[in-house]
This record gives sequence, C-alpha cells and structure tokens, in this order.
Amino acid sequence: MNQSLPCLPGYNFRDFTKTHFGLPRTLIYSKGVPVPQPIFSATTKRALELLDAQNKVLDTEKAAELTYGPKRSPKREIQLPRHLAMDKKVLRFSGYFREEIFDWSRENYRIRPVKVLYYLQDDTMEVIEPKTPNSGLLQGTLFKRHAFPHPNGKGRKYLWKDLNLRKDIMVYGINIRLTDCDQWTREYLIDAGLELNEPEPIPPDPHQQQKLTMGPRKEMRPRSLEDEKLHKFLTNDRKVLRFYGIWQDILSEPPEMRRVILQYYLADDTLEVLEDHARNCGRIPFKVLVRKQKIAVDANELPDSFPKSYLEVKEDDTTWFKPQDLRTGKDVVILGKKIFLYDCDEFTRHYYKAHFGIEDMESIGVAEKPKPAVSR
Repeated sequence: MNQSLPCLPGYNFRDFTKTHFGLPRTLIYSKGVPVPQPIFSATTKRALELLDAQNKVLDTEKAAELTYGPKRSPKREIQLPRHLAMDKKVLRFSGYFREEIFDWSRENYRIRPVKVLYYLQDDTMEVIEPKTPNSGLLQGTLFKRHAFPHPNGKGRKYLWKDLNLRKDIMVYGINIRLTDCDQWTREYLIDAGLELNEPEPIPPDPHQQQKLTMGPRKEMRPRSLEDEKLHKFLTNDRKVLRFYGIWQDILSEPPEMRRVILQYYLADDTLEVLEDHARNCGRIPFKVLVRKQKIAVDANELPDSFPKSYLEVKEDDTTWFKPQDLRTGKDVVILGKKIFLYDCDEFTRHYYKAHFGIEDMESIGVAEKPKPAVSR
C-alpha cells in the first residue's frame, strides 16, 4: 500500500516493523587515519570501468597524449631574409682586361689586372684595379658597386650563375676575362651546383716587361745620404753639444772673467755663445754674446800669398768648427774671443764617446777670485 501512494507529505507511512536504522559510511581508515570515502553512483562506476578498459588497450604514448594533450611540434628553423642571410658574403674573382694603345709605337696594348667582387646580398658587383707603383694610370675602383646590366637582355642584370672561370663578361663595353677566384668562392659555386672551370694565369703586361728589361735607372753621379744636408738635418735635428766655458773680457775696466755657454748645433754645424749670468748680478738680461752662425776656426790664419786686398775668402777655403775642435780643458777662439772650456753636459759626453771614442771629457774645477771686501 505504501508503494502505490505518491511521494507526497502525508501520504507516506513509517514502517513500524523496521528495526535497523543504519547510516552509510562516509569515512574509511587508512593507516589509522580517517579519510572520506568517495561515493560513486552507478553511472560513475560504469564510466570508470570503461576508462580503465581503454587504458589497458591503448599504448603508453597514446595514453600520455590523451592525458597531457598532444606533443608539441618540433621547432622549425628560422628562415632569415636574403639580405640578412647573405650579408657580408662576397664572391671574389681575379681577372684582367686588355686596353688598346693607339698613340704609342713601343706597345700596342696593355694588360690591366682587376678584382671583380659579386655581393650576394643584393646581386651587385664592383670592379677594382690594384694600384701599381709608378704606373701613371688612374687605378683603384673602376666601377662602383651596383647591378651590372647584362648585354644580352633588356632589364636583365648579371647574376652569380653568369660568372665562371675562363669566361668573359662585358661591362659597359669593357671585356673582362675571369681567370681565378678565392677558396670560399670556389666552394660556394661548387655547392650551388655550378661546374667551375680550371683557373688560368694572367698574361704578362708588355709595359711592365719593358720596364724589367730596361733595368734600374743609373744615376749620373753617386749620391751619399750622409753628405746631404736634408739627411743630416733629419738625423741630428734638436741635437746640441753644450759646453761651459770662461771668457776673459779684457776690454772692460777692470778686466773680468765671464761664464759663458757654448752650444754647437749638429743639424747645421752652427755655433752660439750665451752668457751665463748669475742671479742678481746686475747685468742687462741679454745673454746672446755670439749669435747662431757658422764660425771659422781662425779666419786670420791665411797664407801670405793670399790676395786679401781684392779677394774674399770662399767657403771652400775656410775651415769651419767641427765637433772634433771642441773639448774640455781646451781654449777656442770664437770671433776674437778666447774661451776656456771647462765642462759639458751628459749628452755631449755620450756623443763624444759613441762617435769619437773620447772618454776623458772630465769636468775641470774653476774657482772665482774672491772680491775685495768693501770698507764701510
């Protein structure tokens, strides 16, 4: 009767004969710890059974793909654009062109070697002629970098496939013969599938052959750089021999001894005499006693037969001061002034030792005469 009634409030009757009032278990014990027990319906249990059956049939790789999703596709190689992939990659060829000569009887043509550069970045070319010393030709860049037009088609330009050894290319009316290339160019063209020809030598230039047969030009007279003024100036510029001396000024009243500095310039063999003024000496601060000039050893020592009345002394007949004429402990006469050399600097000592083997350039002590006491 209870089963035929609808499930509405007041239509259900409690079974008074029921003695078991148990509740479903929601906890189970795992290692002594109560944990919630999952409750599956019949539909859920069926789904788990089907999934378990599929996992047993599928292989491990397929199961992992169903669980974690499909595998990532392998990384593809990044394709750089042409202007970046071919940047700084140049095909280098060696060649030459023949230049006809019409106004010279000794030679009818010239062989001018060139370098042909092909830039793979933008398919441009450049022609450079190596500079030859004393050639008299305008060498260097003959054709600047740009796309060279092909003579066999309108709007067509030269490509790397058109270049090969033992082959001629026409560039603005000039026929350039390609003879050789570098190792990188050879490997690139072979890898690209081009059948590369064998290299050939550049024929000799008649003008250069003629220069070799003529030999070096002979000088009319032998030249020695050691005797040239320019070489002497470049070698001895700013090199000065410095001596310290004493000059007895007999013209002053009373006669006195003055300290001087004698400087010999090795660049042009000139002499200069400067006064070495002491501090607070009271003299006019004008140190130049003899200006810088070439000075004769002794202009008065001329033979009696020399006609002094109507002839002047030439430079070839004059003996000028040289470094060998100056030494410490020796008197020298400069324009009538007798100077005693008593010392020199360190560079002068080293110069005499290196060039003349003189090592006794010792300093000589010079003591001044004490001045008389002034009575007050």
